[in-house]
Amino acid sequence: MLRPPVAWIAVAFGAGLWAGLSCFREPGPGMRDAVVPALVLAAALPLSRRAPLGAALGIMAVAGWLWGAAALRERAATCAGTWSREPGTGNGERSTEAAIVRLIDPVAAEGGVVEGELVDAARCGGTLRLRWPEGHEAAGGTTWVVAGRFAGDVTRGVLVARRVRLLDAVRRGRGAVRDRVIARAETLFGTRAAMVEALVLARRAELDPEIRERYARAGLAHLLAISGLHVGFVAGWIGIVLGILRVPRTRRPPLTVLAIGGYVWLLGFPAPATRAALMFLLRAVARWRERVVAPCGLVGLTALLLLWVDPWAVQSVGAWLSLAAVGAVIWAGRAAEQLPRPARLLAPALAATLLTAPISAFAFGTVAPIGVIANLVAIPLAGIAVPGLVMALGSSWLLPALAPHHPPGSGAGLALLEKIARVAAAIT
Repeated sequence: MLRPPVAWIAVAFGAGLWAGLSCFREPGPGMRDAVVPALVLAAALPLSRRAPLGAALGIMAVAGWLWGAAALRERAATCAGTWSREPGTGNGERSTEAAIVRLIDPVAAEGGVVEGELVDAARCGGTLRLRWPEGHEAAGGTTWVVAGRFAGDVTRGVLVARRVRLLDAVRRGRGAVRDRVIARAETLFGTRAAMVEALVLARRAELDPEIRERYARAGLAHLLAISGLHVGFVAGWIGIVLGILRVPRTRRPPLTVLAIGGYVWLLGFPAPATRAALMFLLRAVARWRERVVAPCGLVGLTALLLLWVDPWAVQSVGAWLSLAAVGAVIWAGRAAEQLPRPARLLAPALAATLLTAPISAFAFGTVAPIGVIANLVAIPLAGIAVPGLVMALGSSWLLPALAPHHPPGSGAGLALLEKIARVAAAIT
């Protein structure tokens, strides 16, 4: 089912996708941009019999190139894409824009930056980053009419809202669920709610910048950004809970897939979490079909599906780090099978750090070698703390009487993580 050549096919598709997103200046290929794909296809087709893998790589590179063009067209049709192309006024400023949006997260009275889903999709769709004005507290999932000036380009543009008006106070969609989870976290965890929101929902708007810097210096920044690791934690504990409830083994994988899918939807399908969900789904299908899974093929097929679902993941540092880390862990785990137990424990963390270090240095300009040691303690602890937080939030609705007893235990895990981050950051 999963053979290693799919890894090279994924690389070819990703390279073509990167070239398509980087080379096309306007949405959609023109005659000049179609020359390169035509030449590649002309060279690949005659090789299909003598060198089928080489021909497949060329064809997939062209497919990635065209998929990139399609992604550019789709982005150009969003409100951010449309507004970024509109000419400015005589004084260099863009004209006032208006839209109907449904907020994804709540906004405090102090205002701030928040994302919203455009409701008037007949005009232009997509999501939109908003600079929310002060004095207008808003709940997640509520619908607003906003007006202001669009600043920036299509990739980093922000609508600086000058006027906002509540259109629908009923919380709906993903924003409504996130709003309820955030409110429950603030009720249960108080001053630690910002950390809980970062670890569970990837909401870092309220997180102290000093904490972010501390975790980055300690090599633990990936714990504050939802990654495949978090999805793996949740999936593992879901399996344990289903086992305790004596759910039949045949029903556990589909129930776990549904739960993981709901969690990734709640997060907004970030590339690292989507990668982990796809990998779990592929493993579940392989076990259901009773097929042997080649690790290299599993990673390659996961990357290929991720780039197909989310073309922009090819330019996401989170996706690079996620795939590099999981590939390093799989390779190191197999290479260290015959080594003593301490080496087997250290090898995956060391390999993941070495392979992701160039990416971190290129993207962030920093590498934390102490993270190799810190992660050996922090990751197992986070494997208990993060699912504990999720279960505490979930069970507070199902069993409200037990809600006051969850924060002390979960808070102890957060305190230990904070202590590890402080010690590791002080060593660097």
